[in-house]
Amino acid sequence: MRRGFLLSTPREPRKTANHTAVAEPAPAADTKTAAAPERKSSQPATSPVKIMLIPTARYRRPPPLPQYLSGYQPYAVRRADVPKTTQPELQTMFISYNNMQEDLSALYPGWPLSFSSPSPAMHQVTPIGGTGLGLVATRDIAAGETIVRERPYIVQPAYIMGSGGAEDIYRTLEGFVSLMKPENRRGVYALRNSKGSALPTELAGIVDTNSQEAGPFPNYAAQYTGVARDISRANHSCNPNAHPAFDTPTLTYSLHALRPIRAGEEITITYLGNTLYQHHERQQELRELYGFTCTCKICCLTGPERRQSDMARFALQLHGQKIAEHDARFAKWVLGGAELLPLDTLEPHDFDIFTLDTTSWSIMESEEYCEPSLWEPVLARLVKGCSVLEDEKAVRFYATKAAELRMAYTGSDGGWRAVAENPRQTDWWAKLGDKRKK
Repeated sequence: MRRGFLLSTPREPRKTANHTAVAEPAPAADTKTAAAPERKSSQPATSPVKIMLIPTARYRRPPPLPQYLSGYQPYAVRRADVPKTTQPELQTMFISYNNMQEDLSALYPGWPLSFSSPSPAMHQVTPIGGTGLGLVATRDIAAGETIVRERPYIVQPAYIMGSGGAEDIYRTLEGFVSLMKPENRRGVYALRNSKGSALPTELAGIVDTNSQEAGPFPNYAAQYTGVARDISRANHSCNPNAHPAFDTPTLTYSLHALRPIRAGEEITITYLGNTLYQHHERQQELRELYGFTCTCKICCLTGPERRQSDMARFALQLHGQKIAEHDARFAKWVLGGAELLPLDTLEPHDFDIFTLDTTSWSIMESEEYCEPSLWEPVLARLVKGCSVLEDEKAVRFYATKAAELRMAYTGSDGGWRAVAENPRQTDWWAKLGDKRKK
């Protein structure tokens, strides 16, 4: 999730650097990947009861909203501390246009709604060598778990409209913040400013450095941002282990584990709009927007290992552009008998779709990054394919991964947990029967 919004210059989408055309490259033979489940058939079930469908919904990142609405002329810019409470940690400074607050109250009576956060806390803010403060797990955290949920300090339009120039708007924002509860105001000014003197005020630099996507909000189809509390302390990694999300009804940010996190391990997110960029592209964007050089596990690779990582991420970008095509190839593969050819007889461009999906998942595991638009289509085909092949262990494995990632991205397992627990009771188990080519 890219951070940094306030009154920033609108940016054209980054274009991937030109590459020599390749046919869905696979990692080199010595790629260090997690071992995939064996593709051995289990014994067919006796009179399986088919009572469930494999989930068909797919997680999709919401389409990007414009930074501001061209031609939009608000008749009122409103500032409010919501909700009315004596507890500063539960209150947010909310900046809105026109009657947005009334619209929110109509949609969600009692807005903002109450919420709960894990107790006792499973994270702490602590110094991290070389990066200042960061988040560290205080206990083992399971994949898909909610790490923290909190009301942010500030929620506002990404581009605040006003009659004056940019500096006037920054000064207005300072006036708004001066009205916050003292504890919240101190919390805002304690956050990092990576912009230095590039912006007119210290507050502008802090807000631009720490802003994350918020919303959507009614009757305003443009970007909103917020400045979180502890979640603002999460450092960047190109192989993040957590994913931030915003919930409009409760006016909260939350942080969810993408994979198991051990006690004492740093909790990280991505600041990039596209984490599949090549190494030099990622470093360039992070230096330009945040003023640092990434030293995560992936960025510290050198020589052949770095080239292999770049190739792997480029392969995932290609696969992400071919989701519909790969769904069609999968359907054709099943109709053709779901035959698995010996890998030593094939070149990468000849892989059947099941082998290609197995490779894509291995890449995501080795890179420790599950591309949001790709992981569920890949896992869904693998669950279906392993069901056709009657590989119960593999169905459980891939369906469990899908359930964990669904929990991390949406707060619900999307029906995948039931598939993992009952692999023989889906409509795909032994789907071909004797027609499968073995």
